[in-house]
Amino acid sequence: MNQTIIIIIQAAILSTALFFIFLSLRELLFFGFAPFLPSRPELMEEIIQQVDIRDDYAVYSLGYGRSGFLWAVEKKFPTVKLVGIDDSRWHCLLARLQIFLRGSHIKVEYANFYQADIRQADIVFCYLDVGILREIYKKLRVEPQAGALVISSGFVIPFSDPVKILKTQPKKRWFNFLIGGQEKILTEKEKEYKPDNNIYYYEV
Repeated sequence: MNQTIIIIIQAAILSTALFFIFLSLRELLFFGFAPFLPSRPELMEEIIQQVDIRDDYAVYSLGYGRSGFLWAVEKKFPTVKLVGIDDSRWHCLLARLQIFLRGSHIKVEYANFYQADIRQADIVFCYLDVGILREIYKKLRVEPQAGALVISSGFVIPFSDPVKILKTQPKKRWFNFLIGGQEKILTEKEKEYKPDNNIYYYEV
């Protein structure tokens, strides 16, 4: 009897482990990455509604993340050139697999954000923290085409004034109780790198 109970417990543990492995793989292959700053589909739709996108535009994403923005643009504007840039080879590899499985035409480039070529961009979507944005804010000001739009998710671009701010609310998730609790007192450094859930639009 005791042996049967042990087998049942082991089977339950194994099943739970396999379930979470399945969820992780599903997230990586079909929905992308960046678990701490997820790109909610409804939010991406709202961001796009604020932007004038033409069929001949080139749309770039710095920091591939989930690339929810590029997926949303492709869905509404299938002829637009879409380029995702990330400085992680692992993320690029998984992104290409994800793109292959979904039959997308998004192009993913492995490049340092400071050296990435965004001269053809009509729209640049940034999925980067303020530390990186501080280093590339001059690049974002001058490198994209004249009249281009730069969109920053969650962080202001230092030394720049947005032409529009889309204020959003964070989505509550079922696992918040695992990482939530009382709001801790943040240091000045932590405050600087904490996303504020807003979307910032800048003109080049």
